[in-house]
Amino acid sequence: GWLKIDGTTIAYPVMDSRHSTYYATHDFSGEPSDYGVPYFAPSANFSSAKAAEKNRTLTVFGNREGETQMFSPLLNYADAAFFSAHEYLTLNTLYSEDRYRVVAVFTAGTTEPDFSYDNPPTDAKAYAAFLKELEARSLFQLPVALTADSRLLFLSVDDPSDASETRRLVVAAQYCPAGTPETVYPIKEKPQNAFPTTAQRADTT
Repeated sequence: GWLKIDGTTIAYPVMDSRHSTYYATHDFSGEPSDYGVPYFAPSANFSSAKAAEKNRTLTVFGNREGETQMFSPLLNYADAAFFSAHEYLTLNTLYSEDRYRVVAVFTAGTTEPDFSYDNPPTDAKAYAAFLKELEARSLFQLPVALTADSRLLFLSVDDPSDASETRRLVVAAQYCPAGTPETVYPIKEKPQNAFPTTAQRADTT
């Protein structure tokens, strides 16, 4: 695939890394690299056009290098003004050229079995609970409602404010069907957002 966010340095290939985190430490050509290259979570299925259409969620992981390299610019989404100025992004794959709109920014632990954004539940009731938890964690009020029909893209980068390196900042974007007008809504901060359960446990022990 190819991921691009206008107005940022994010314009990179996205690799299929079905079985490992190989591309976290290797570049596009397979050479060792601290920068790596963005890659899909193993849950992504691009075996055929029909399979790709069934991806209700996609997760792309990327490294944080410097202020502008790789997925470092995603950290700026914690700022409402930046969020408002960069609400739309594109993800092109072998089968489609898709537009997404950023709807949430949240943090999550790398080992949270009760909130696995990179492989969310498929059961309707469990998925509804997952969306509710996503909304609770979001730093900002969601500009649009998320439903069971929402196709979501998660862009994940390690959170530099976490010394233990077990938390990631995640930008969530909703698929925009062809012809959807590019409307920009004001982004409103919430007085309080939910933190990862792992962080909550750490704070209370």
